[in-house]
Amino acid sequence: MAQRQLQHRRRATDIIRRFIRGFMLRHAPPCPENALFIQFVRCAYLFRLRRLLPRAVLDKSWPPCPKGLQEVRHQLVAPPRALCLQTSSLLRTLNRKNLVLRYRRTLSLARKEQLTQKLVASELFLGRKSSYPASVATPFADTRLPDALKSDFYTKFDAKMKPHHETVQYCVPVIKYDRHGYKTRHRLLVLTDAAIYLLDDKTLRLKERLPFREGGLQGIVMTALADEMIVVKLASTEINNNNAPLKGDLILSVPHTIEALTKMVMATRMANTTLPIEFVHDGTIRHNMSRGSQGQIEVSVGEQLRVAKTKTGLAVVRAHTRAHTQLSSRYRQTPCERTHGTPKGLAHSERHSRQQSRGIPPPKT
Repeated sequence: MAQRQLQHRRRATDIIRRFIRGFMLRHAPPCPENALFIQFVRCAYLFRLRRLLPRAVLDKSWPPCPKGLQEVRHQLVAPPRALCLQTSSLLRTLNRKNLVLRYRRTLSLARKEQLTQKLVASELFLGRKSSYPASVATPFADTRLPDALKSDFYTKFDAKMKPHHETVQYCVPVIKYDRHGYKTRHRLLVLTDAAIYLLDDKTLRLKERLPFREGGLQGIVMTALADEMIVVKLASTEINNNNAPLKGDLILSVPHTIEALTKMVMATRMANTTLPIEFVHDGTIRHNMSRGSQGQIEVSVGEQLRVAKTKTGLAVVRAHTRAHTQLSSRYRQTPCERTHGTPKGLAHSERHSRQQSRGIPPPKT
């Protein structure tokens, strides 16, 4: 009995010494002296990994592999780097696939459709439109139809005006600008899986129908700024004697621009057509008018939203947090001038230089 206890203690002492020796040589290449400690570190890492596995899809964390096993490169029985790093990488991939699979199985149809729309919006506007980052956290709505028009909309448009094979995808109130004079008209934009409808916002009378498959839509032009102005390029089949279109492009101010255009692009894809979106970076949108003439919309940043008609076209100033210039400004003011005003001598000299550029003689002194 005493001999057995002695052998047991000697064996335990030998194991502890080997373990301590292995700890002292944990950063050394694999050898018989640190093999026991390396094996213990692998098992401890796997048990710790089981307790600290990520539980959510958005959790990208992962317990790191022990440093000692990352630096070992020589071979013992099997490469420690292969047994630890590769195992950790495989387990991380399997855990990620499992979390994604469980998340997808628990998604509702409405949530899946919402994520699909967000993905399309990211493909269209990420890095191209300044107002896109502010729309990421806001869920897209199925419709922006006012409550006062819901009953009349379903009785007048959905039941009588719309073809029975079409399905309403989206509704949003918009402002339409006349091609000549840029007078504002309040309209209701209705998007179906086959066409775009513009209705009167009060009587719901049909003002214009733009089908997808008949080649009526050529594309959409918009600026890269945080404005709501878009120009719908139309290929009008009505021409005059000089082969010039009788109707020009459609000018709209669309609230929830990212949401509306995303649903518009997805509707055209359902109709097996494409709707290209062109982004203008110089702040000037050129549009076709009737009888072959052209106009332009100038969009710039400012402290408040303002829409005004200029000699060249419609001028739009869109509010922006980093902008301190107005559309009517003739020169850029410094922060000191915006706070304390322009010095009198500087204002007089600039007025004098402007008069000389126009050919006005200087005043007599």
